[in-house]
Amino acid sequence: MDAGGAVTTLLRGCFLGPPDDDDDDYFRGPPSAGTQQLTLLPNGELGAALLDCSLALISGGGFAPASTDRLLSLLTPPTTAQGAGGSGGGCSNTATVSGVVTVRVGGGAFEVHRSVLAAGSEYFARLLAPGRGFEETGAPEVALQDADPAAFAHLLSYMYGSSFGLLGAAAALVEAPPELLRPTAALAGRLLMGGAVAALTERLAAAATPASVLSDLAWADAHGMTDLAGRLRAFAVRKRKALDSNSVEEFVEQCPQQAAKLLRAFARD
Repeated sequence: MDAGGAVTTLLRGCFLGPPDDDDDDYFRGPPSAGTQQLTLLPNGELGAALLDCSLALISGGGFAPASTDRLLSLLTPPTTAQGAGGSGGGCSNTATVSGVVTVRVGGGAFEVHRSVLAAGSEYFARLLAPGRGFEETGAPEVALQDADPAAFAHLLSYMYGSSFGLLGAAAALVEAPPELLRPTAALAGRLLMGGAVAALTERLAAAATPASVLSDLAWADAHGMTDLAGRLRAFAVRKRKALDSNSVEEFVEQCPQQAAKLLRAFARD
């Protein structure tokens, strides 16, 4: 397997079609059966392109989801030198392809299909809609200020997986390193990606501990993640005897509205 996930040792005996009526040897199959290409997808599933031009997805085989570094290497191609006679700009060749949008995040440049961005993010759907200043056949550039390139890489993997209907598309999010959960969730909210926010809410809520829940709640409140805040308040109520008193005082000063909701929840319980 190379760095892009392409498998060069093909399992040509897999996915053979049904035998001929007079053929008792199932594994012989018709000439058109067999694999043409295998690729490990960013969500951890194995994609098989068959010789009959169909596609098979293999999941549950213990294939590891892509790491953050691998996602960045896959989704941010190296910049190319300027073309002959070019001046300024320094755009890559891919950036001139119709239907491709260059999304600049931090020091990374992601070249993404316009249709995938529009389908996966309400923010991009509005931004790239006709009449918003981008030519339909052009290759606009969009900059996401103050965003984390690694977080965007996980969201972009999720968008591509969702656009192709892959069942494990959310793996790119739930398998993100713990330190990326908050920035990825915040960016998903900013890009109006409801499905991604829901998946990350589950992961963030499950990671809460009595020692971290008030800090988590303050962060959720600051980023407008109301569903996560509700889940965290319920957790804090269940674990109220284990909460640190100093953290409670700091939380009251930092988030008075959330503290009032928490106190009301304590009274009801």
